[in-house]
Amino acid sequence: MATSDSLISDISQDCLIAFEDSLSEPTHHPKDLISRDSVEDQLVRFKLWAANIGAFAGSHTSLDYRLRDSSDIRDMILQLLQVLRRSIKSCMSYRQGLFTS
Repeated sequence: MATSDSLISDISQDCLIAFEDSLSEPTHHPKDLISRDSVEDQLVRFKLWAANIGAFAGSHTSLDYRLRDSSDIRDMILQLLQVLRRSIKSCMSYRQGLFTS
């Protein structure tokens, strides 16, 4: 759950790390419904979104700074990022189950 002291930049960084971790997993299994290419495509899209919106920017250009007076929008973005992070980790768990069973 988003808290008032959560930063968009921190949750965005968590998503980036989760994407990169998912790419370090084994690359092929006959029952794997999630292709490596698909994960790489989504990572590229996430990086573009983050760069365009200023999720990782510093000081006054950061999304955290620009939304400092718009807590509703900030909280919505935090919640969406947390859903993305959970989804990436869920996909990783699914894929790990394929390779350990």
